[in-house]
Amino acid sequence: MSFSQIKSVFLSWVFIFTCAASTQAETITFNVSAAGGAYYIDGVIRADIELTPGNTYVFSGFPSFHPLLLSTTKNGRWNQGVSYDENVTTTSSSLTIVVTEDTPNLFYYCHNHSGMGASISIQSIEENIPALGLGGLLLMGLCLTAVVRQTNRRIN
Repeated sequence: MSFSQIKSVFLSWVFIFTCAASTQAETITFNVSAAGGAYYIDGVIRADIELTPGNTYVFSGFPSFHPLLLSTTKNGRWNQGVSYDENVTTTSSSLTIVVTEDTPNLFYYCHNHSGMGASISIQSIEENIPALGLGGLLLMGLCLTAVVRQTNRRIN
């Protein structure tokens, strides 16, 4: 096999691996309601949430008398914390956050009432890379085989 063929096979492998491991940013919406002194996130009381860097998250539906905010301090201002507002936009019934690699673990809380929220953890970048699994490796092997065969046909 010549250098140009090996280079072609290598670049094909890199392309396939990159495509298989990449993820697309998403916008994910959580339905927020409030009852009995607690927030419900998608129907789960005081749900602990995990967010992924690169995605945008919208918390919507909470009533205006239970304004949802974020803080790096558990229970926010009720524990002398301050509202976290980096990459955050709010309206009277929604909060949107664009999560980056630098977003710290957070807590969601009610501005008007203590004890309604819970924690938000941010995945590390390493956790965010999808595993290829056996199927992905098999697919890459088949593609690489096809590239090698095509290269060999060009030589002959």
